[in-house]
Amino acid sequence: MLSFLNFKKDLHEKLEELFNIDFSGMLGGKEPMCFTRATFEVKDSKLTRKKLEQLPDVDLAEENPPHYVWFRPYPKGHWNPASTLPGTVQILAHIDMNPDKNILKMETKTKSWMHGLINYMVKTLGSEILLVGLEFEDPLKTLRGK
Repeated sequence: MLSFLNFKKDLHEKLEELFNIDFSGMLGGKEPMCFTRATFEVKDSKLTRKKLEQLPDVDLAEENPPHYVWFRPYPKGHWNPASTLPGTVQILAHIDMNPDKNILKMETKTKSWMHGLINYMVKTLGSEILLVGLEFEDPLKTLRGK
C-alpha cells in the first residue's frame, strides 16, 4: 500500500479503523463522537514547533509543555449558541508536544477531524513525522460499560 503518511506498519489495521465511520442514525452533516488520539515521533522538536507556530489556524495555548489548539471560525448556522458571538472560534483539536522525547500528540473528537488534521500535519511537517500510535474511544460504549 502506497501512502503519503509515514507510519509504523503494525498500525495498518488502526488506520483502516480510522476510515470506518458508522453514520447510521446520524442527521445529515453530523458524525458520531469518537475521541481519537494520534501519536507521532518527530525528527526535530524545535523545527516542528516553529512550523506549527507559523500556521494561521493553530495557536499556542500553553508554553510549557507546548500545547496548541487547531481552530476555525464557526460555520454559519452552527448549532452552538457561542457561534453567534463575535470573534468566537471552534476548537477542532488539541496538539501537545513533548520536546524532550520528540513526540507530537493530537486529539480530536471525531474520526473525520483526525483525517483532516493528519493530512494537514503531513502537508506542514512532511517526512519529519512518523505515526507511532492511534487510539479510539467511543464515549457511548464507555458509558455503557462495553
